[in-house]
Amino acid sequence: MIATVSEIKTLTGLADSYDAQIEALIPMVQNYIVDYTGNRFEMYANGEARFNKLTGAFLEEAEASNVVFDSTNKTITAPTSLDYSKYGIAIGKDISVRGSRYNDGLYTVEAVNTNVITVSESLNGESLTNLVTVYLVNFPQSLKFIASQIIKHWLLSKSTSGVQSERLGDYSINYSGDLPAVIIKQLNNYRQVKFV
Repeated sequence: MIATVSEIKTLTGLADSYDAQIEALIPMVQNYIVDYTGNRFEMYANGEARFNKLTGAFLEEAEASNVVFDSTNKTITAPTSLDYSKYGIAIGKDISVRGSRYNDGLYTVEAVNTNVITVSESLNGESLTNLVTVYLVNFPQSLKFIASQIIKHWLLSKSTSGVQSERLGDYSINYSGDLPAVIIKQLNNYRQVKFV
């Protein structure tokens, strides 16, 4: 998870009355950041190993064929020959799934039992014979502040649809889409080139 409810509240000063809304917005903001930047913050390939660009820690990638996604139990099950915990996948970690038909995306791990990952988010039921890869995700600490500012903006600001800037005396603010330009500028530091 990019940030916890308590971290968002500490960084923004939002009251306890916003807890439920903050909790609902965290995954939305997380996906917004990933979509906007084109950066999944995954461990990156270096030969046959994976490494985190921030820490330099190396991990092998967890990939397998014949993976089953269970919507009822929110589980991702690989063949018994794969041990997800060997790849650093643990409770509370974020993962990115690629290679599925309906379940590619970001998830938070609730439990790991050898070849079975249980996630917090909903899954679509499917069984696949093709290769499915699970990557560890590591959001930089600096994204906590950006995520908190996006949540605060979404909760407290009036709609800015169609408004490019506002001025009140010496105070002015410019918008890029629905977010202030200062937030967009910070997000741009994490953008990656997308090849289509």
